[in-house]
Amino acid sequence: MAEPSAQRDSVIIRPVANEDELDMVHHLTHDNYVAMGYASPQPNRKLAHYGDFDHLIETTILVAIRDNEVIGSASVTMDGPWGLTVDKDFKRICDMLRYNGRSLAVIWRLVIAKSAGPSLKILMGLIQQVTNRALMEGVNTALITVNPKHQTVYQRLVNATVLSTNNFTKGLDQAPGVLLRMDYENLPASWKTLAPNGQAA
Repeated sequence: MAEPSAQRDSVIIRPVANEDELDMVHHLTHDNYVAMGYASPQPNRKLAHYGDFDHLIETTILVAIRDNEVIGSASVTMDGPWGLTVDKDFKRICDMLRYNGRSLAVIWRLVIAKSAGPSLKILMGLIQQVTNRALMEGVNTALITVNPKHQTVYQRLVNATVLSTNNFTKGLDQAPGVLLRMDYENLPASWKTLAPNGQAA
């Protein structure tokens, strides 16, 4: 049996289980975006940025849980009838990728609580799991919009490349965005093993 301290430090990453946990995700998103100056504080302390994507069958919302608290979250949406969140800011580029035969997904709303402490391990876990889900669905290009100061993290971890930049993100305040692409064929070898037989499904 694990020691109490080990139990406190353990983090489980899994799909969101219910509306209460989704509310926690919206609270965490609010607190993160307000702290970064991307949104104004709300009385209910909730922010459902791209909330119309929350309940799509193409979307999976993952949460990092510690002591029954959501301390991190990442969402992934496969391309489908409703498109992708990044279509709102980079529609022409997304359509060009579709025209070129890329199977797309978007990774979005990647947030981690300040209370989580050193967050790189949680960040890595969330990115690995959303990437894994995209690969298992046959995706060969995942898109993500990040703050310019964070782009080097993704370039280092998954060989992401820059597609475009914006000085704003729709629905947020003063939120510059860099659109990155993560192509299956350019992933580090250790990430490719997530897909069956080392290949995209």
